[in-house]
Parts: sequence; structure tokens; C-alpha cells
Amino acid sequence: MSAIDPSELLSITSRREGGGRFRPGYEKKDSERYPLISIVTVVYNGADVLEKTIQSVLSQTYRNIEYIIVDGGSSDGTLDIIRNYDQSIDYWVSAPDKGISDAFNKGLRASSGDWVLFLNAADRFMADDVLERMSVHFNAWKLITGFARYGRTTIPYRAVGNEDPLKTRALISHQATIVHRSVFDTYGMFDERFKIRMDYDFWLRVLKHVKFKFMNDIIVRYAEGGASTKSMISFYIEEMRANKKNLGSCNVLSLRKIQNVFYAVKDHLHDRTATKHEP
Repeated sequence: MSAIDPSELLSITSRREGGGRFRPGYEKKDSERYPLISIVTVVYNGADVLEKTIQSVLSQTYRNIEYIIVDGGSSDGTLDIIRNYDQSIDYWVSAPDKGISDAFNKGLRASSGDWVLFLNAADRFMADDVLERMSVHFNAWKLITGFARYGRTTIPYRAVGNEDPLKTRALISHQATIVHRSVFDTYGMFDERFKIRMDYDFWLRVLKHVKFKFMNDIIVRYAEGGASTKSMISFYIEEMRANKKNLGSCNVLSLRKIQNVFYAVKDHLHDRTATKHEP
């Protein structure tokens, strides 16, 4: 997979607006000491959370970062925030997309770094030197990951290693994982048929072949919006689809997850019935 010219990306996405420092004839370069890291942030109507994510990226001490923002055509104040940081962002585009997987892939195509990390709007690095500490492992690994904190919990819930079952390894967080571009070149980008569990599907596909370095450290703090019952059910359905696609069997959900689906459906039906009979 090779990077494309940003002007080409703008036409591909039926551009509404775009900007950043990345102009024709300008391109950041890899260096032997500091390989270029591309950070991709996807956002849609994230005016209340995006600025902290941008500041988290700009405060990193690593010396060679390319920052890309892919906006899905926000209608709130998101674009105002992006414009305020126009000269600090290397490239940004605002255009309708087909979902998170599509936005991820657009950001990946626009990137030029040897290493790529997807940091969603509302996510933040836990420390200013996180990327610098991850870069210590660049020469030996193609995937470097660690913990992502959500509230008081971490994802995954314990350190995982290459000896763990594939479905356990695939629970690593994409926000806390930096991926060498050759991995995408070899195993492809995100499957756009997945709207929620595209990262889990990607890990199932890739981790059959690629080993990773797990750092016993919290890489990012991530925020997850309140999922509706409908999206919660879709989450587990897509997980089963990913398992069927990559493992040959969809019947690998834990009992707790099956119970969650059951109660989510039950509550959803109860809410619908209650609404239907409201005076």
C-alpha cells in the first residue's frame, strides 16, 4: 500500500473542505534516528472532545510526527477547532464517509509515515513521552502495544503475549498500538464491512502472522461514547462475524457476553413496549 497525494484524496472523498501544512511539494521524511510516525484521528461532531486529543498529540516529545485528522463532515464546531490548529496539523479533510473503517482507511492512505497509530477524538496519550518510549522497540518489532485505560479499567485486562490464544491477543486496543506500514502493505487495511469491530477483525487477520511487543504500560486514555442498546447488540454480532471470518466459528463468545446480549435485547424490547403503551 502506497500513500497517495492529498489532492487526490480530496477528490476521492468528494471534498467539502481540507487543509493543514501538507501542501503540494511538502512532505515529512523518515530519518534513521527518528522514523516518521503518522498519527490519525477520525472525528465526527466531536467539538467537545477534539481539542484535548490534538493537544495530546502536539505535546509529544518524539521529534518526527505527522498528524492527520479525518472528519466525517461534522455539523457542530469541530471544523472551527481544526482550523484553529491548521498550522500544527499536517493534513486534514472534512467530507462524508461510510463509517469509522472508511475514515481509518482514508487517513491511512493520506499518511506517509513508516509507523501509524489511530488516536480517535476524545482519546489522549497518558504521557508526553509515550511515543518516544514506544520508538525504542522499532528496530525489533512491527507491532508495539500496551494498555489503554477506560475509566478505572484497562484494555486488555491483563498483559497479553504472543503465546496467548489468537482471540485473546486480538483484544488489544488499536488506540494503544503502533503499527509498521509494512503490516498494512502485506495484510491489507480495515474491512469496511465492519462498522464497530473493524479493529478486532484486523487483529484476528494480522496476529496469525505478526508478533508484537507488549509494553507493561498505559499508552492512552480513551473515551467511549454511551452505546445504545442497538449498537451494543451490533458490537457482539460483528464480533461473531469476525470470529466466523477469521477463526471458522462464531460460537466463541464468553458466557458473560452472551448474557449481556440477552439482557440488552430484553431491556430493548421492554423499552419499546413501554413507549408503545405510553398515554
